Amino acid sequence: MAFLSTTYPGSVHDKKICDIEAYIFPNQADFFKDKGFQGFEPPNVTSYQPKKKLPNEDVSCIDMVLNRVIGTVRVGVEHVIAGVKRSRIVKDIFRNYVLDPDDVMSIACGLHNFRVRHRSTSIDITPIDIFLNAMALEFQ
Repeated sequence: MAFLSTTYPGSVHDKKICDIEAYIFPNQADFFKDKGFQGFEPPNVTSYQPKKKLPNEDVSCIDMVLNRVIGTVRVGVEHVIAGVKRSRIVKDIFRNYVLDPDDVMSIACGLHNFRVRHRSTSIDITPIDIFLNAMALEFQ
């Protein structure tokens, strides 16, 4: 499930935004959170947060594996956020009074989705390229 909240001026904590917006999650959803959402526990949702090493204790093997899974999911989320921020209007100070900041963020997310969906996934190699490479290797 993908979701985009309204924008807030300045630096506002993630948990405070969740408390203000009063999000409703589907039942039995999985919620992978980072430190910004610490203390936010929506009802009927399974939340996952990495376990930290306590002083004078080691992290168990099970917790290490869970941390790796949670980190893998979170890295994907952070890459999406970085992809949206490729549009500089999103990450710089917004000084435009004509456009709504929420519209700008929606456009930046749409551009990111367009870029991802239309990304070339394979290199176009023609049979003649294969033949020429084989010939070049043969004559070396």
